[in-house]
Formats: sequence, C-alpha cells, structure tokens
Amino acid sequence: MAGKIFNEFHYKISFAFICLSSLSALAKPSDFNKDEEFSFLEQGFLDSEEEIIKNYGFAQDQVSYVVFDLDNSRTLESSNELEAMIPASVTKLLTMSAMGSQYPVSHNPKTKILIDGEIQNGFLRGNLYLKAGLDAKLDDAALGKLAQRLRLMGLRHIGGRVFYDDFDAKSLGQISPIFGDDHSYNTGFSALNFDKNLIVAKLSKRNGKWVVTNNNLTPSLQIRVVDEIPGEDATSFWDADSEDAGTWLIQSSKITEEYFTPDGAEIELPIKNPAQFAAERFVDHLRWRGIGMGGRDEIPRRKAEPIYYREILFNSGDKFKEFAGETLLTSNNLMAEVAGVMSAKALYRGFRGSIHDAAQIVDEYWTKRAKIEDEEFELKNSSGLTPYNFISARAMKKALLQIWPQELSDKTRFVNLMSQKNVNEVWGGESGNSSCSTLWSKSGYLSYVRGLAGFFCSKEGDVKGFVIFINDKWAREVLNSKGADPEYSRVVAEADAWAERSAKLRSDLLRHWIEAH
Repeated sequence: MAGKIFNEFHYKISFAFICLSSLSALAKPSDFNKDEEFSFLEQGFLDSEEEIIKNYGFAQDQVSYVVFDLDNSRTLESSNELEAMIPASVTKLLTMSAMGSQYPVSHNPKTKILIDGEIQNGFLRGNLYLKAGLDAKLDDAALGKLAQRLRLMGLRHIGGRVFYDDFDAKSLGQISPIFGDDHSYNTGFSALNFDKNLIVAKLSKRNGKWVVTNNNLTPSLQIRVVDEIPGEDATSFWDADSEDAGTWLIQSSKITEEYFTPDGAEIELPIKNPAQFAAERFVDHLRWRGIGMGGRDEIPRRKAEPIYYREILFNSGDKFKEFAGETLLTSNNLMAEVAGVMSAKALYRGFRGSIHDAAQIVDEYWTKRAKIEDEEFELKNSSGLTPYNFISARAMKKALLQIWPQELSDKTRFVNLMSQKNVNEVWGGESGNSSCSTLWSKSGYLSYVRGLAGFFCSKEGDVKGFVIFINDKWAREVLNSKGADPEYSRVVAEADAWAERSAKLRSDLLRHWIEAH
C-alpha cells in the first residue's frame, strides 16, 4: 500500500490535506487536528494583505507571514515575522527534513527477533526477545508471519521467557500533555507500534444488547459496551474505565448507523499500551503455531541490558522515502513522532530518550543548521500536535531556505515529497508564459491555529518561498485549560467558524502573492 501511495505522489502528487484518523467524528472540537484543502474568496481579490486580514475579522497581530526570494533570500512581503507562533503540523517539514539529512532513502526500520541461547531439537535454551525498531507499519499479519517463520525454523518450545524491548523509544505517554489518552490524534506511542496503534472494536447485537465480538483482544486491552459511561457528559462516546486502565468503555446510545456493517458495528479505538499489546499478540501467534512457553502468560518488558546472542528474524518497515512521503501527505502524527526519534538516534549515537527528548534534539539540529535564534523556535514534539511548539515566520523562512535545495541520497528533491497543486488552480488565472506552475506546501491545523509553508511558482517562472501562521493565542489557551476557564464553552462553540475563516484567509493571502509576484 505504501509503495502504491509513493508511486502516485512521486510522479503526479495530488494536493490532499487529509486527516489521519478515521476517528475524526469522535474527536472533541477543541482537540481536533486536521489539514484542509484550500477554499477561496468568491468575490475576487482585495488590494492588500491588511484588507484581506480585516475582511475575515482577524486582528493584524493574529497573523504572521513572510514571502521571500529563494535566490537571494530577500524578503518580499512580511508582517509580524518575528512573532513566535504555533505551527501545528507545519512542524512535520522540519522533522522529516532532519530525518532525510541523516538516513539514506534505502533505510528502513526493522522489528527484530533475537535469542540469547541455542535452539537444540526444537527447544530454545534461553530467552526470546521481540525487539522494537521504530517500524511504523508493524501489524498483526506481520507478527503472525514472524511466528510462522520461527515454527518453520524448527522452534517448538521456548525454555526461557519471551520479553519485549521497546527501548528505542521508551515513551508510552502522551504526545502532548493537554490531550487525553482517549483522543484519536494521541494514541499511545512506543518504538513497538502496532497497526498504527488503532484497533477495530467489532460489535453485534444479542437479545437487544450490543456485545463485543473481537477475537484479537489481549489482557492489556479489553472493550466493554455500557448503557452509560459513569461521570461523563452526554456527548461522550467512549472512555477508559477508571477501575481498569486496560478497558475501553463504549456507550451504547452513541452506536449510530454510521458504524453499522452487515455483521454488526465497527468502531476504531486507540491501543493504550501498543508495545505490550503487540507482545501479547505475538505470543498468541506463537501458541497458535504450536510453540510452547511453559504456560507463562505475562510478557515482561525488558528492564536490564542483556547480551543478545544473535538476531534470527526481522520484519522490515517502509524505506525512508515512502515513510516520509506518507507522513507528509497524510499528516500522520504517529509516524512523525517515529521520525523524530529516528532523527535523534542518528544525531546522537545511543540515544535512548523520550519523544520530548527527541524533539529537543531536532530543535537543536535546526537551530544550528538554519542559524535560528533560540527565542524564535522551540519544539516540544516532532509532529506539531502540541500547541506548545512555537516558531516565528522568519525562523521558518530560514528553514525553508535549507529545505528547498535539499537532496536525498538518491538525488530526489525533498520538496517532491510535499503536497503539490497547480498554481493556476489556486490563483484562478494563468501563470504567464512560465512552464513552472507548481505549489509545494505543508499545512497545519489545530483549533485556533492554522499554518501553511512552502514554495510557489511565480508568473515569471522562478520560485518563491512563503510562510503563513494564523493564531488566536488567547482562545488556544482557553482550550488548553480543558474547561477550567469560564470562556471555555463559548470558545469551543466558535472553533468551527474560526476554522472556516482562517482557511479562507490563508488561501486568499496566497492568491494575492501569486498575483503580485
């Protein structure tokens, strides 16, 4: 699938700002993160940036932008370019570019099987380890194939224990502290990921009641259907059982027709501890294939540093180019966090830190590479999900000046992995006599945060860089309070209207610059 996606965008990339999660219908408005396509002002162009901003009801200090020449880095248009703004998913450009400068396009992460003993007559005299390798495409089928290959190698019984090792990225916590564990854009993260850390809850009705019919649940993840979720408001759809951290509760009254299938209903839920869940599923596959383990059900996380005897099997993930392209095109937060940790591992040999530590290393990398001032740039995570990342338009300009000429190890331009659109479709006119008519860009959206950065072809045939950040920082802080602020309900209610206005403002500013330059 990833190869198909890459082939499509490598030769003719369709401009698509789409949401990773099919759980978008379940997300709370204040927490929702998505990218959107351009929309345009129907009455045509206005005379200046100030008029365009005023037309959509934004204050001048809520908008920061810069347009610049790539040949000499001269600024052509700017406003508030030194203001620190929340970039949202525009951050992914920085993360994936940093990763691309450290890894060859042929690089691919691997989930490995290692043993610390000998296999004699089908009996492993020692322990077996499922070792994470930041393989974002690991799924249940891949785990099953690993177990099957162990059986074909002659393994019949594991004398020691089965461990899982997720120490390549040992953070299993939240990507951003303001989002709860039950958020579709904030699934659990570890170096041992599993099916993008989502599981489909399959349900059917028996005697008028919904029941769970999954056959792939494990001790670390259970699902129950209840009539009402205790302590939750009427809008809640699912939540964690406070008495059992490994159980998701689904509120039956919220199972509507949109979730129905011929066999019942299907609802996607985050996997709360993906590393442990993947290890439990792997052990299930081993048992199904007749490999015994002495009856022990617990799969411990490796805590000590063992001397691995040897690697005997591995599952390969996507090569870098496919990984990077899909991450940028689908704005996949999970894969961007994987990329951040991979970048940190390449930049600092032996890196064993958290997601937040990795973001700090990516921050330091860009501060040095693009000579960005400390007060203009700070990363708390590598995906842009948190509203606590910030970067100025001037700092983003410096980064784009480094990104534009960047070549990957096979001479592919990094910008060819970005979303692309014909400039004429954005502008609504003809781009002169130029054969260059492409817009390369990466968007970002959180409630009360919108951004867009990239490059566009001018009517004269050269390429300009641009950055647009639109932030209502006051409203964003009200949302960050998660209900503690008295203005919270009003701000949540007005978020969709803000999103529509900011999308149109972003598009019309870009159209104005394409016309002007």
